[in-house]
Amino acid sequence: MPGFKKLKKITAVIVLFLVALLAVVLLSVSSIARYMINNYGKDYIGRKIYVENLRINLLNGKVSLRNVVLFEADDQTHFVDIGSLQLNTSVPAIIRGSYEVTEVYVGEPVIRISQDGYKFNFDDMIAFFSDTASVPDPDTTSAEELRYSVENILIEKGKIIYENAMPRLRVEVDSIKIALPLISSHDPVLQPAISFSLASGGEADLGIIYNSMNGDYTASGEVKQLNLSLLYPYLHDYIYVNSLDGTFSASLSLSGNANRPSEISAAGNLALENLAVVDTTGLLLASAGRIAVAADTINTPRDFYYFSEIAIERPFVRFAMYDDGYNFDRLLVPSASADSLGEVGAVEDYANIFRMMADYVSDYFREYKISNYKANKVILTQGEIIYTDYTLEDKFTYRLDSLEIISENLNSASDRINVKLSSRLNNKGSFSGTMAVNPDGFSEMEILYSIRGIMLSDINPYSVYYVATPFIDGRFTFENEIYIRDRQLKSENRLVVEKVMAGAKVKNNTAMNIPVRLAIAILRDLNGDIRLSVPVEGDLDDPDYKWGKALWGVFKNLIIKAAVAPYRLMSGLFGGKEEDYQQLNMRMLQQEVSETNQTQLLMLAEALKSKPELGIELTQMFDAEAEKELLAVYLAKAKFLQIADSALFGLSATEKISALPNRDTTFNAWLNKQPGIAGSLTSVFEKSEQLVGRQKLSSLALQLPDNRNNSIRAALVAVGISPERIRFVPVATSAEQQSTGNPVFKIGFFALE
Repeated sequence: MPGFKKLKKITAVIVLFLVALLAVVLLSVSSIARYMINNYGKDYIGRKIYVENLRINLLNGKVSLRNVVLFEADDQTHFVDIGSLQLNTSVPAIIRGSYEVTEVYVGEPVIRISQDGYKFNFDDMIAFFSDTASVPDPDTTSAEELRYSVENILIEKGKIIYENAMPRLRVEVDSIKIALPLISSHDPVLQPAISFSLASGGEADLGIIYNSMNGDYTASGEVKQLNLSLLYPYLHDYIYVNSLDGTFSASLSLSGNANRPSEISAAGNLALENLAVVDTTGLLLASAGRIAVAADTINTPRDFYYFSEIAIERPFVRFAMYDDGYNFDRLLVPSASADSLGEVGAVEDYANIFRMMADYVSDYFREYKISNYKANKVILTQGEIIYTDYTLEDKFTYRLDSLEIISENLNSASDRINVKLSSRLNNKGSFSGTMAVNPDGFSEMEILYSIRGIMLSDINPYSVYYVATPFIDGRFTFENEIYIRDRQLKSENRLVVEKVMAGAKVKNNTAMNIPVRLAIAILRDLNGDIRLSVPVEGDLDDPDYKWGKALWGVFKNLIIKAAVAPYRLMSGLFGGKEEDYQQLNMRMLQQEVSETNQTQLLMLAEALKSKPELGIELTQMFDAEAEKELLAVYLAKAKFLQIADSALFGLSATEKISALPNRDTTFNAWLNKQPGIAGSLTSVFEKSEQLVGRQKLSSLALQLPDNRNNSIRAALVAVGISPERIRFVPVATSAEQQSTGNPVFKIGFFALE
């Protein structure tokens, strides 16, 4: 059958042609699609797009792209880069009208986001896709419900670069990984798992379950060592500081509803570590080694706030007072001012994270009231506070360290909140106390505390300023009991001052006329101590009543009454007073023995001559930093008075310089005009140091203790004491020197070998 054979041959040719045509289509579809994307992508998405490699397999539904670039509006700058993109689709499902993607993989995506005020670099894309004028409304009555599902979505090795023009900020989020099992038209629940790290420090791992239908969510995750320096640009809207450092870590579980953001339930741990704020002068203003919160239950709708422990470790605060304000005053940013970096724009010109947090907290407190709280333990350990007062004639510095505050079973349902406090005071003294407070309005409380071992010389700047009398020696203990019932206060105050010794009265226009030395001599008992017990009562509702003022008034009256009464002299030891054999006192900057020192050394020499087997041992105690500061002021005054270097420490120069007060207005006005001197919120000590120069100041200060040693040695040798009987013990450590006040030689004796 020739016709059949001919038909069969034609059929074979047609089939081969169709197969060839299908092969051509299958092979060319990728190239065509790539050409269309690269040349006409902007018409469809509003931005130029480039794909280096594209493969589409129509038989199995696999699509893969490599090196994809989405450009900025300028068609030059990269907005999004994707290293690789793969999609696996179900061809049979698509034929059935269901859009199913069985796998999505995005590798090494990089997204660059820039912000300038309220403008972002993707605003044009939002506007492009928001323009629906040319898109007809769908016929919802006849159209079938769109069915779709996307499974096994994985994004890894991603990166987001965020840059803000104001405040100046750059954040890089690296190693982004997002795994999402399913997005489906028939399942509203999304369960993404997200992890990432930040180039500045920190990483996070989060898991979320979110119902897109009703807004319910649960989330759990962990944040490790997030660097807080990211917040520093935003902090400038509120305070002027040089730096903000620290890390934030958290392990939390949350649940709530996205439509009601203030209603949350949470549990987990939060921690701030190595927190540090440096002020504009470069000094550490405040810090904390660790602030940790362990939350058992936080449920805002039900008003539950239960914590197992709140701990603050190694907190530090530096507080200073100047004539024109406090050191914290210079941190404050005036309202409605531009940020401290000098960039143009007010606080409201951009979304400040601190303002957002404040608004959220404000909204929350308007809606809820915290009345049901409990913490098994609240503890503060190893705290430190440094307080400096520059408003006096001499600088006053006081240091509290080893501060501890502990409260256990802090509970709003309890009838008492109990707190224990303790601290070391200026390296020598100690503070300890307890406080019990009724949490219902704080109407009742008991406070018991004691202060022990305080060196009176520590408060010399105040005693000189207010009573014109410095203290050479003495330690005091103060015990206080305060009871408050129905706003009525009762207080018992017990004061013990041991071995008190006051120096000579000084001329001071700011001091009250109180005969302190006379009162001390009268009030001391046979042991040289002062013991007082003072009860104080008062009505806290009386606006004129102040407990501290009332207590000081009682002490003041006791001193005045004691001063006008007969008093008892203490008997001295052989050859003079006992104090003459305990220590030898000098003034700040003194290098040669004074007449008073010479008299005391003669007495010591006579005692040594009567005991030839003994030698004398002297330990010099002095505050090197304080003396260096005084030396700086001394040299600045000498320059102001035009005293030659050769006569700096002569008697005449010393008298002239000592007669010029540190706060003399003419001297300070001259000092402020010298080149390189800082302006306000800088003490006369700091200005004098700047004027003299640190190198010269350090060189002269190092000579002071050696010159004092040599002067005393020479005076003793001159009256017949051999050098081998005189021993000078090396000066104590800097920590032991901080409370010494004026230079003091502690006297001891040793047996000659």
